[in-house]
Amino acid sequence: MRVIPVTLVTDPGFREVPQWRGLAQRCLDEAAKEWPDSARVAFRIRESLEWKEPAQGPLVQVLNQLTGLGSEGITAAFVGPRESWAGEDHQGYGSLGRPYLVVAADDPRTMVTTLRHELGHVFGLPHLPGRQVMAEATSFRSGEFDRLSLYVLQATSTMDLRADTPFQDCDLDILRDVYLIWAGEGIGQASLLHNLGVALRREDRDADAEAVFRAALDRNNDYAPSWFHLGRVLDTVDHHDEALNAYRQYLVLDPAGRNADQARAALK
Repeated sequence: MRVIPVTLVTDPGFREVPQWRGLAQRCLDEAAKEWPDSARVAFRIRESLEWKEPAQGPLVQVLNQLTGLGSEGITAAFVGPRESWAGEDHQGYGSLGRPYLVVAADDPRTMVTTLRHELGHVFGLPHLPGRQVMAEATSFRSGEFDRLSLYVLQATSTMDLRADTPFQDCDLDILRDVYLIWAGEGIGQASLLHNLGVALRREDRDADAEAVFRAALDRNNDYAPSWFHLGRVLDTVDHHDEALNAYRQYLVLDPAGRNADQARAALK
């Protein structure tokens, strides 16, 4: 079993909950019970940090404040109870493929389900409409992952949570197969497919990377980073006309992007 360290971040609202630290650890223990036996993990609080002021604003904004707080493993913020705000019903927020998540205080059963959902995002699971725990709406969540989700958790259970690179030390074959199945069903996010394509390129798997970048663009044809990286792959395999088109598409969408100078150099 892999024991994953957790940096627990709490605000004053959550610290008013009786035995709040024990509650956070119990939620982590319960959330881990749904991981597949072939990739069993446990989450253990190793460090506890305090916010002096109550967490304010949408939870996605709270999530953005967590980057860099934890030294290793997962950084999990547990914040005080909050009411729904216009247009959002989130009681938690997770970052796809990144070790950061937020959970708001609620009854313990709801907190466990929310935490399991957000941990799924950390370990590479997108929203899957109508599919058990990773469903889009809270009302669709159960306490289980579906079959393909379990394969993803198996593939990502070895992920290097210290690395700032997508899917470091994961089973890329499983991820490629599952993500392409979901993409064929019209499910999944371009950003997640793109990150997998970058990981495949890192291992010089150009054919697999090309298929995944094209799937990302099928999901969102305006996702500029995938146009650039698709151009790089096509350039490598000597499909230069297609590569030029990919670079041009990237520059139309993001002329001042981080890869804009490289794209212009390639065009020249």
